[in-house]
Amino acid sequence: MTSYWRTDKTRIWIAVAAVAALLLSGGVAEAGTEGRISGLVVDEAEKPIEGVQVTVSAVGLDIHRKAKTNRKGKFTITVLNATRDFVIKLEKEGFQTVQESLDPIVGGTVKPVYTMLAGQAMAPEQMAELQRKDKAAKVYNQGVQLFAKGDFAAAAEFFQQSLEEDANLGLAHLALARIYLAREKDAAAALPHAEKANELVPDEDLSQIVLFDSLWDLEQYDRALEVLEQMAASGKVADKVAVRAFNAGARAARSGDWTTAKARYEQALSLDPNLSPAHLILGQIELNSGNYEVAREHTVAYLEVEPEDARGLRLLYHLQMREGDEAAAMATFDRMAAVDPAQVVEAFFEEGVEHFNAGRNELALSAFEKVLRANPDYAQAHYFFGLANASGGDIAAAKTHLSRFLELAPDDPEAAVAREMLAGLE
Repeated sequence: MTSYWRTDKTRIWIAVAAVAALLLSGGVAEAGTEGRISGLVVDEAEKPIEGVQVTVSAVGLDIHRKAKTNRKGKFTITVLNATRDFVIKLEKEGFQTVQESLDPIVGGTVKPVYTMLAGQAMAPEQMAELQRKDKAAKVYNQGVQLFAKGDFAAAAEFFQQSLEEDANLGLAHLALARIYLAREKDAAAALPHAEKANELVPDEDLSQIVLFDSLWDLEQYDRALEVLEQMAASGKVADKVAVRAFNAGARAARSGDWTTAKARYEQALSLDPNLSPAHLILGQIELNSGNYEVAREHTVAYLEVEPEDARGLRLLYHLQMREGDEAAAMATFDRMAAVDPAQVVEAFFEEGVEHFNAGRNELALSAFEKVLRANPDYAQAHYFFGLANASGGDIAAAKTHLSRFLELAPDDPEAAVAREMLAGLE
């Protein structure tokens, strides 16, 4: 969302690409040399003024673009060469004429707001206030230009200076919060600016995002989750909110709170159905809970997006094994091993060791068998497979695999144990 920002008779220019792309990625997309001005004209009561004659003129050239405001007080003018200097003039009977400099953005749209005062002369204190805010806006715009060039340190200085002129310039607070958070990794410095931006420009898409990120980085999780719920309810920037809900789910999962984790992952998917990693983890949660039908729905949804991903195939393999379809499971395993043999070997080896240490011998044997199916020369798998077979009473298999382990890794730290066991198995 791009909004009009009001600072009496002051333009604060925000390009459509300049808030979302500029503050988040540090760049502005170019599209030829055209630039659009999509302005709003209001009176002192902030009511739109219809029928205002708007003229945009190139400085030093006989080039003029004209439009009139509609009943909502809005107008749109496109200039062909936004690199030039321009002046905008607003005229309507019964109102004081407004004439100011104008700096369009190449490839973007600026959205200034102008206040036209009734015909009476402006009081000195009112004029001083408008001049102060106008100076703040101009300094802020200089910061925006520096940000677009990647000079974040200099941009931050200009944003600070703009706040010295107008402490309630919400977009400057937002820009500083973003710099402190994303560029300097200083959430403590970002937080007060994020809070102020959320207060002053709550409708700006990034305000709550930056506030949430600042609180999250400071481990103020309760407050951050309150903001998350507000963002989710607003329906704005749903894809960005979804990622944050996903991360909240990951934190809950790390703490063992699977009920909360599941709720957060489901929330992430409701906000962004294309967030495929949420399907992967929800599939695993449902599989562990014995909800095989729901687990399959998530697994299939994930593999539709990532058909050759070893993690998704591994989830499908375990699901098929739980469902008793061993033939399908083995076909999935072979497909998984072909896609990413190294990951498959590592995953099933760790799984086998975990089962073996927990005394789940049959499961350990199954896991090590899969490792050796994918990599017949994996020495450590032969060692543990030998141990597991010995525990299960299959002496011949134990001797075979312990011997193969010693052939592959005669200097392994466990080689002495393997030799001792082989001697005992004779």
